[in-house]
Amino acid sequence: MATVLALCVPIATAAHSMAGLSDLDSTLLMVSSLDLDEGKSNLFEGGSLKTDPSDESRIRIIASALSWLGVPYSFGGFSDSGVDCSGFLNRTISQSYPFLNNIPRRSDEFSGFGEPVDDIEPGDILLFSSEGSIYHVGLALSSTTFIHSASEGVRTGVIISSIWDGNWRSRLSGVRRIVAGATPQ
Repeated sequence: MATVLALCVPIATAAHSMAGLSDLDSTLLMVSSLDLDEGKSNLFEGGSLKTDPSDESRIRIIASALSWLGVPYSFGGFSDSGVDCSGFLNRTISQSYPFLNNIPRRSDEFSGFGEPVDDIEPGDILLFSSEGSIYHVGLALSSTTFIHSASEGVRTGVIISSIWDGNWRSRLSGVRRIVAGATPQ
């Protein structure tokens, strides 16, 4: 996993710079400075920081999601050669929580996955709807940024977006958190 983290952070930092996102820094710092294989952090010189298991779970799923950056959009896609939003989220969760069963494959099915919450934290599932129907899902990187597979717009494929871009904020219809106690392998 440390190799994945080392590869993901420079890519995500470049994407962050291009998109002009501001509050992704703390998430990327957290991801880049944890050695999850050892359960330690090198945030402080000469010291280590014990991490909460739920924090490690969030970091692992974010690292998995960031490894998909740049994969092209493909309707119904489910692989690194092309993926849609629900396929991306399904694969990201499957990679991070291989013991979970019945991970949804369609965007609307994510409305019953995990626990509903009112706040957005890194690693949460974001549900977007139009006219009462969920049509898109993404994974929160922070309270205002998320990673998803976009099918239209200036940028498509797996990208990082701000909740304040376009209609995302007005179409955010729910936030789901992967059930507490689920610890990635």
